[in-house]
Amino acid sequence: MQFVNWLIKGFIQSLCGNKAHLIPDFGITKIDLYSIHLEKSVPFDQQNAVLRVNISNLRTMNIYVGNLDFKVNENDLESIFKEYGEVSSARVIVDKYSGRSKGFGFVSMDNPDEANKAISELNGTTFKAREMVVNEARPRREENR
Repeated sequence: MQFVNWLIKGFIQSLCGNKAHLIPDFGITKIDLYSIHLEKSVPFDQQNAVLRVNISNLRTMNIYVGNLDFKVNENDLESIFKEYGEVSSARVIVDKYSGRSKGFGFVSMDNPDEANKAISELNGTTFKAREMVVNEARPRREENR
């Protein structure tokens, strides 16, 4: 069981990045999409206490930014989102053959509240004469790859 807890703790660390230290070292009883149920041993005269940790508050939020002008670079993208909080990374996607921007990118923010505020306030705003599309990034589909 200790090995299983160690493996799951490694999974949680990869999911939560630099915020994994916020998860105490309890026995893990269940993981679902949004939470991890942990069981902590307490003195024998007490029952086990169950702690529920909300992963969505520990995760870095990845934000999709579309309909960008082809001249927008990563520094531009980062400066737009810095007004709403700390930016972990900003990336403009470029064509691997031409090196030209594909007109979209991704921004990562550690604080979900700041990220959600940025999404709600930036979606539909104009930057360099283009109306940006800003929303939470969806997982990449593997079909046709």
